[in-house]
Amino acid sequence: MKGPGQLLISCCALFFLSDVKAASLSAEQIERAVFLHMTLSPDYEKSRLGVRILGQQFPNEDSLCDYVAERLLKEPIAPRGVAVDAISWYVNTLRDSCSTRYRDTLTLARQRYTDEKIIKYLDLALATPVTASVEQYKEGGVDLLSRQMELEQQLIELKRTGGSNLSGVVLGMPFGEVLQRAGVPQDLSSLTLRIARYGRADVLVAHYAGSGMLMFRRDPTGGKWLLADTFDEIYPVSETYKGPQFAVAQSLACLHGESFREYVKTHGRAIRQDVGLTWALTNRLSKTPFPADRYEEDGMLVGLKLIVTSRHPEKLDMLKQIGAAPGDKVPEAARAYVTKLEGRTATPAASSP
Repeated sequence: MKGPGQLLISCCALFFLSDVKAASLSAEQIERAVFLHMTLSPDYEKSRLGVRILGQQFPNEDSLCDYVAERLLKEPIAPRGVAVDAISWYVNTLRDSCSTRYRDTLTLARQRYTDEKIIKYLDLALATPVTASVEQYKEGGVDLLSRQMELEQQLIELKRTGGSNLSGVVLGMPFGEVLQRAGVPQDLSSLTLRIARYGRADVLVAHYAGSGMLMFRRDPTGGKWLLADTFDEIYPVSETYKGPQFAVAQSLACLHGESFREYVKTHGRAIRQDVGLTWALTNRLSKTPFPADRYEEDGMLVGLKLIVTSRHPEKLDMLKQIGAAPGDKVPEAARAYVTKLEGRTATPAASSP
């Protein structure tokens, strides 16, 4: 398979069995469990990331490819939005990172799907000639729901037995070893950001509530995801943000400099539409009196504009909170916005008789 994040293992005998304790899993088995769990997630954003990494990390493992094939065959025939991207990745994974065992699966999917993008990738996959005859995967060969439930229980156990802080991890440590020491993170996300030591890079981010973000970069020689950077929370995100997009909220509280500016610009629409994320951005801007550099200051001003252009009734309170914070340019700009908005809503004075 292919993409930044995969965890397919040969058959389920190693750790998918219910009598195998999560605490006894190796670092590689933990990686497989985490990424396969993401692949099977009903959240298409997570599933897309999971299947990309799964194929990339564990290619040509039929016992894992079976789950990707079954997921492809069980999806609605007329998907929308991010579901189309996720399904396209199922197709690409079966094409590039799995054996010819899935030729019949791809043929059956081609008969069912009508979306142009998915059909394009299916046609590309089917255009590759088959050089050997192998036993084909049959629909229903694996139980997606049962496997997802088993993985869910394993990850719950890993969270319970994992470490409570990040003090035991060091830069360069592989992803699986980090999870052995620190436990399973609250969320995982994928970003393309500029990292000081590596320049612009695709990264995998593990989000630990109360502890911060761990950023992993894939080793171009060995293919493993290695810890490349760490970011502390500027303020305790989980105490104020209770929504489903914790990864976004924590990224706002952890990133600095050019990375912060890029992140705010990339996720501006999502931040502006979600009042919880807008408050998370507000807290970040009011907790950072002095930006790290001009890039971060520019990102803060962009964030301020997102708050102003949002339609949340609380945006005036958000701007006042930022305006009351110490600092120079950003609080000053927030106060100017407050004056402007209050001027729009002020009741005209009654005319003299």
